[in-house]
Amino acid sequence: MADTAAGLGLKHRHGKSELCAIFVHAGAGFHSTANEHVHLEACHSASQLAMAVLKSGGSAVDAVEIAVKVLEDREITNAGYGSNLSMDGVVECDALVVDHMGRSGGVGAIVQVKNPVMAARQVLERSTHPLSLRRVPPNLLVGQGATDFAFEVGIPLAPHDALVSPAARDRWIRWRADLQEAEQRLRQKGLDSPSIASACTNPLQRDIEINRARESHTRSLKRSASTSRQSSMSSQAAADSRALAQARAIHEASMNPLINSSQVLPTQQSLAEASESSLTDSSFPPLPSLTPSPVNKADRTPSSPVSRLNLDAAPIGPAPQQDNITDTVGAIAVDSYGNIACAASSGGIGMKHRGRVGPAALVGVGAAVIPINPNDSGKNCIAAVTSGTGEHMATTLASALCADRLYTQQKRTDRGTFEHAGDDDIMRAFIERDFMGAVKNSTSTGAIGILTVRKNKSGIWLYYAHNTDSFAMASMGSEDLEPHLTMSRRGAPSVIANGGRFIRRRREKKVKTSQS
Repeated sequence: MADTAAGLGLKHRHGKSELCAIFVHAGAGFHSTANEHVHLEACHSASQLAMAVLKSGGSAVDAVEIAVKVLEDREITNAGYGSNLSMDGVVECDALVVDHMGRSGGVGAIVQVKNPVMAARQVLERSTHPLSLRRVPPNLLVGQGATDFAFEVGIPLAPHDALVSPAARDRWIRWRADLQEAEQRLRQKGLDSPSIASACTNPLQRDIEINRARESHTRSLKRSASTSRQSSMSSQAAADSRALAQARAIHEASMNPLINSSQVLPTQQSLAEASESSLTDSSFPPLPSLTPSPVNKADRTPSSPVSRLNLDAAPIGPAPQQDNITDTVGAIAVDSYGNIACAASSGGIGMKHRGRVGPAALVGVGAAVIPINPNDSGKNCIAAVTSGTGEHMATTLASALCADRLYTQQKRTDRGTFEHAGDDDIMRAFIERDFMGAVKNSTSTGAIGILTVRKNKSGIWLYYAHNTDSFAMASMGSEDLEPHLTMSRRGAPSVIANGGRFIRRRREKKVKTSQS
């Protein structure tokens, strides 16, 4: 882990280490009292493992990655395995990692990856490495490009079914039936509504056509480059060196993770064919799992995601005290070298459009870091992660704006002006005026939960606020024996719940020396 930290430019300090801490949340929304202990246990495990990484000398980026991986592996969260399904029954996830300098790596609408935060971390790592021909390395990849990248950097790909939990499948069946019923009512009233038919019409064939078109385009480019080289070489012998250099450049580009490599990936079509030939799941790469969820033995045979979901099944009635967790899980860490980092991951909203990118992939929306200003004597830095209605958080640039409010110690007033305020007031004002004030005319509910950390010379302050029914969190400092677990619940629909804790920096004892 020390090598990883050095690769991202983290400065390791000598002598006594600073205070380190980890903060995690398992999403804002409604957490049933019956399942409360399950959510908090997931936060507990994530905090403990991340703290072990920090105490062993790992970086803040290492810690947030491992914490989010634990949450992704838990079926109870809407991230990684067990995520909400898109309209065509596929798990598409978003993830983001932001380091202490504000640099970020994100993936959006990525499929077949059990731990999307791993792919986001790799995007961050490679965004600091220059590419040939002075190309700019990306810090966000989406869709098939993100999946191709994950495959190229060695992250195992899973069949689509491996990421679909029984609970997520049941929700999808119920929600699809509700959607069909609602559209039928609109049609009876003579009104039109975007149909789910376009999203569910033969996605396997569409994948084949898309991949075929991309491969044809790549072959055409290669033929064009080859023809150009041959023409140049025949016209002048002096161009031999330039042609060789061009050939090398094309070869390097073809090996780049961003070039489509779907011809070697397990596609939905190949999974369907594998199912027909009774292929077992042992043929696929193993899934790394820190805290594996229980395996449903009845669901171990791979098949296409659409065919496996019984579309003709009767709608399943609402489960008692069913959780309704909105969007993202996240983590913020401060390591013993004084650096801060944050990460987020999400399966997105249920029945979303295929290819929808949520806030957990977007820096400044799902997560943000304000680095230390070298001229700041207080050495202040801020990190923020959000959870809630993604489209509203994107409209308001939620994490970046909240972090800026805390950094400048300013809150928006009822008159639209700004005034100096304490951190608790800033958090409440951010939700009430900056967030809800901007989305009050929207047709959908503005829900948000936000976790922020301020680190300076005095210590580490954790703040949280939410306007959802509940918010599951855990915090742990390097001197804590166990994580502090919190299931924050608001008292009334109009209430903004908030709170926090302070972890004081240890004061170094002065050692008296005797003179002889």
